[in-house]
Amino acid sequence: MKISRQSLMILLSLITCFSLTACFNSNNSRNSSNISNVYTSTDKQAISNMFPGLEGVESTEWEEIKRGGDGSRLELPGPTDYEYHGYIILSDEAANKYNNEYSFTSATPNVPFEALTGHDSNWQYSEEFTKDVIGNYSGYVWFDGKEILFSIKSY
Repeated sequence: MKISRQSLMILLSLITCFSLTACFNSNNSRNSSNISNVYTSTDKQAISNMFPGLEGVESTEWEEIKRGGDGSRLELPGPTDYEYHGYIILSDEAANKYNNEYSFTSATPNVPFEALTGHDSNWQYSEEFTKDVIGNYSGYVWFDGKEILFSIKSY
């Protein structure tokens, strides 16, 4: 059986095309499933930047969630939106100051944690407190007398 040169070229072209398509699809799905959009931290300096009006931070645990793409497609360069959720433990002095300066009301926050675990507490909310401690973000800040729970966004 003789195969013509033209038939051989067509066959090789088809094999190459199918091989490249399979590799591209395989790599694309592998990359999109391994991309993580959640970062966790205990960085107190970052909290100072996010909450410039907050005093007495002893410790913190928070997550940063990148919004706006999962890496499964090519994206144009541009600003990225972030959400931050977490906890801040205050010094006794700062906690007493905030308890005395602000009027809080009982609240039941629903924070969509992705990497951290929620803490049950008697959370309270004050719009004035939130405005005073939050930086260039939008969102909410709750207080239980010693610990702060926050859910803020950069957009």
